[in-house]
Amino acid sequence: MRGGAARVSTDDQILGLQHDALKGAKCRQIYEAHASGQNTLRPQLDVCLKSWREGNTMIVSQSDRLGRGLGDRIRMTQELQA
Repeated sequence: MRGGAARVSTDDQILGLQHDALKGAKCRQIYEAHASGQNTLRPQLDVCLKSWREGNTMIVSQSDRLGRGLGDRIRMTQELQA
């Protein structure tokens, strides 16, 4: 399965461009979140990660949408690979 993760961090941002990019990448499931990058609680991302299986592909429009800092993105990548 090809799935996508989209996140906006402020109330005045919209998910439209990310959503369009993920649909264009043929994502069958898109997990959307409205959460600050500083907030480590991301329920939709947790649902996404728990549903992931070997062979699935995760698409994000920009790597900073997956995690705020490089360390967070590396940890997330390692979790996905595990």
